[in-house]
Amino acid sequence: MARLVFDYNWTAKVMNCVTSVSYFFRVNQEIAGPIKPGRGLQQGDPLSPYLFVLCAHSLSTLIDGCEVKGLFKGVKISSASPSVSHLFFADDSLVRTTMEEGAHLKECLSLYGRLSEKLINYDKSASPLVPIPIHCLWA
Repeated sequence: MARLVFDYNWTAKVMNCVTSVSYFFRVNQEIAGPIKPGRGLQQGDPLSPYLFVLCAHSLSTLIDGCEVKGLFKGVKISSASPSVSHLFFADDSLVRTTMEEGAHLKECLSLYGRLSEKLINYDKSASPLVPIPIHCLWA
């Protein structure tokens, strides 16, 4: 989060929530634990969706910046409406680009990957000619 320009104090508080967790289990009517996870958040952790929204917002900001620079053109339903160049839902991302804009999108995703240490799985991504979402690995 620090690389995505979040405030240091905010990042430290969130990381404290992520790293201070421990789990206890009931085995044969006895409590076992504590067990500290070695890889941060686990699937189903209540904090996970909020962290996803923060990361998705950072990616959205990068894509918006490219649109402002004229590298993408979003779709408008009327002359008075805002343009829409990308949509995020759960762990799916839909980005509208032309073939020429696709190179700029790839640069944007590459920058996001370097900043966030997230990997883009291009094997799960569609070609620029097919309107299927680009999937990101958020592990």
